[in-house]
Amino acid sequence: MTVAGVGPKAAAVAADPVWSPDGRHLVATARSDDDTRAFLVRVEKKTGAVTVLHSVTDEAWVRGSLRPGFLGSSSRAFFLSEASGWNHLHLVDVASGAVTALTSGRFE
Repeated sequence: MTVAGVGPKAAAVAADPVWSPDGRHLVATARSDDDTRAFLVRVEKKTGAVTVLHSVTDEAWVRGSLRPGFLGSSSRAFFLSEASGWNHLHLVDVASGAVTALTSGRFE
């Protein structure tokens, strides 16, 4: 899978695919070939088009997986991100792409 618009090292294998409870949305993770970028993506069911919902960049490497999942609502998915420098829980509206941090601080 290639994630459009993120540079030449964006070819990645999708991992952690998760369907929403109603089957309307599919989210997955992707990583750059050099492991310095990780992406949470939405994959369009009908076309296969990929949209980046969230990305994390680290000069050395991005640790672990974003580990997405859906809440009871089919339109909101949770995931882990180190975007702040610490690994915290976030929520994304899968349709709009709006991301909200649910935890924050200097802890993981």
